[in-house]
Amino acid sequence: MLPLRASLTFGALSQLDDISRPSYEQYLAVTTVLLVRGRTSEGNPFINYVLPLAASDNLIMDCVLAIGGAHMSVQHAKNRQLEVVARGHYARVLAGLRKVLAGQPGSTFGSSREDKQVYVVLVLLLLCILEGVQGDVNGAVYHHLEATRQYVAPLAAKSRRPSPHKLQHIHGFLLEIYTVFSLELAITPKGTLDDQPVNLDPFLESLAFLGEYKSCGFMLGFGHGLFGMIPEIAKLVEARRAENLDKKAPSSLYQSYRSLVSKLDSWDEFADVLEGDGVSPRYEQATAATIYRNALIIYLHSAFHDNLLNSPELVTEIELRIDKMLPLCWAFYSGISPLRRMMLWPVMVLASCCSKRHHVEAFRYGLNINPRAPGAVREAARVVQLLWEDENPRAFGPRGLNWVMKKHGISISVC
Repeated sequence: MLPLRASLTFGALSQLDDISRPSYEQYLAVTTVLLVRGRTSEGNPFINYVLPLAASDNLIMDCVLAIGGAHMSVQHAKNRQLEVVARGHYARVLAGLRKVLAGQPGSTFGSSREDKQVYVVLVLLLLCILEGVQGDVNGAVYHHLEATRQYVAPLAAKSRRPSPHKLQHIHGFLLEIYTVFSLELAITPKGTLDDQPVNLDPFLESLAFLGEYKSCGFMLGFGHGLFGMIPEIAKLVEARRAENLDKKAPSSLYQSYRSLVSKLDSWDEFADVLEGDGVSPRYEQATAATIYRNALIIYLHSAFHDNLLNSPELVTEIELRIDKMLPLCWAFYSGISPLRRMMLWPVMVLASCCSKRHHVEAFRYGLNINPRAPGAVREAARVVQLLWEDENPRAFGPRGLNWVMKKHGISISVC
């Protein structure tokens, strides 16, 4: 993979002007490292899969430059010129996508129906990546993801795997990004978009299909069985949200809630690890799954209690969970495992339930420790800080995150 990276650096950069070149260099040297969230024998697909396409396709190159430029803009917020350059590439991506949707195929992918589907999905998912990098607070990623749904289903259909298609490796790359974004957004407090639930595709109820691709694990490098529970959790929480929250939940929903909590509490992380060459060590995968499942339990508790602070036993339970999870979280934040980049959602959930000063200080430090962090991390840290500073008793837990975001007119993604 290294010769490919070196040749792309020379070939692509030779065609870029002085304004765009820094954005490309940022993407290649810094941003792509932060985008992968697991280890794989395929290396970094954001380099090895995307850049060969960008080298011969202007629209994909604009996606790359927009992502790199947005990351530079986040790191150097006072430099308005960087933001102008990034927004210029972003505008070109949107204009190019409109042309493709109007019937003008991308030259890299050919002109067949399948070619167009793959091309559109790639551009839309790179836009999702971009929104996370720049820290969008208006819910744009939800709209990009919803637009992707009608094109991505055929890629996941069993009849399309295995395929002799020349871009088969891209299929797995796209499906894994789509899977992670869909599942995490389905359980993320939506703030101003609270009345627009994420529609999850049936194929996301089992993630075994991801294992058919060589890049498996680059975005979701642990807990495929655990993440396969998220559609059921999201559906239950949405049903609970739709109820009149002033009344006691129907026994059928409450029983489902208790059943899911029990299942999560007894989950065997070491029985739910990825195997094969290049994957993260078993102990890292198990640690990540432990943090995530504890956050899922708290998420369920919050959904079924209008105010967690009115349930002293639950508050005590949650504080004990935080005490146990903090050392594990810190081990990730202070280490080099790429799995730590999947910890933003669970950390945000855990942090939202902090009432002890040392818990608050620990999570505040962890959320702000990385100067290269993408915009989504910075915005998540800002939302959590707004929650901590708000004296209203509603500002507590995942439900409190949603309330605080609504109060401040925010809708972020933590993918």
